[in-house]
Amino acid sequence: MICLKRIEILILLAIFVAFPCQGQKSIGVVEQESNTGNVDDIPLNKWPDNKFIFLEKPKSEQKNGYYGYFLRPKAYLELFPIAQKSDMTNSDGSLKYDKFVGKIMIAQGIEDKGDKKYEVFILDGSSVKIYSQIYTGVFHDIAYFDDLGKAKKRWLGKKVYSSTHQIMTYDSEAEKYGRVKVGISEPLNVIDIWWGVEYHYGYYPIWIIVETSKKEKGFIRISYSWTNQSPENWTSERPWEGKLYEDDLRERLKYSDEIWNLIDNQKVKIGMTKEQVILSWGIPDKINKDISETMVTEQWVYDSGYLYFRGGKLVTIQKI
Repeated sequence: MICLKRIEILILLAIFVAFPCQGQKSIGVVEQESNTGNVDDIPLNKWPDNKFIFLEKPKSEQKNGYYGYFLRPKAYLELFPIAQKSDMTNSDGSLKYDKFVGKIMIAQGIEDKGDKKYEVFILDGSSVKIYSQIYTGVFHDIAYFDDLGKAKKRWLGKKVYSSTHQIMTYDSEAEKYGRVKVGISEPLNVIDIWWGVEYHYGYYPIWIIVETSKKEKGFIRISYSWTNQSPENWTSERPWEGKLYEDDLRERLKYSDEIWNLIDNQKVKIGMTKEQVILSWGIPDKINKDISETMVTEQWVYDSGYLYFRGGKLVTIQKI
């Protein structure tokens, strides 16, 4: 049984502190150009004036507040001494959880502090400045605010299909996740879409709340856009495509009943195509290629074993 509550909230992993705004200032440029060509994806150097929201944290982590992982508190307080006096920050300069959870902040641009660069935000409706250190170009525990509305417009009230053969459940009191097995072609009714409890550093901040034909409820975690995702991961595919399908694959892909039975039970057999294997086992952790004069052999690496392909067909299964 899932404990799903209204979560108009989010989390942030590199966040620093608060003092009265002296006017907007942007210094320097950090390159994070989109290679997707999609208007939903906002690179870091185009963040100014865009809104971001603090994600909810599990109860066990709320006492830590929101803080920057790449700057030690002592150095932080030297750069931002007012953090020692603010009722919005903890003694180490981290932002107090109850003061910021679910709050919106607006990106202003980039500033230099010492030898480090920070993305500067203004807390919506106030003059409070928040500094988040730029490290990998990803700011954890926050999400791009517009993504939730776009996700609702796209999926709310419609049917989706889980590409991972499961939907998640969550017990907020015990802080435990569970799973409900579903077929890859089993229609799931989207009954709501929320900001979720922070998971995996904010990479999947949106929860698509679904219900099965048996009235079982759960959710699919997704990112709607590549905004605030690792720049090296940006592709022309949408970031949610590895999590859900928007159509019934049985109708689109005319495989035999035997192949669909293998896919639904997450099994593979010799002769399956790469596409069929991905539907069954998912995308491999790694692909190694052995190229000879006459053929190319691919080794697909999974936690459960190794699969070998020649000519696009599975030829060997080596389980661990």
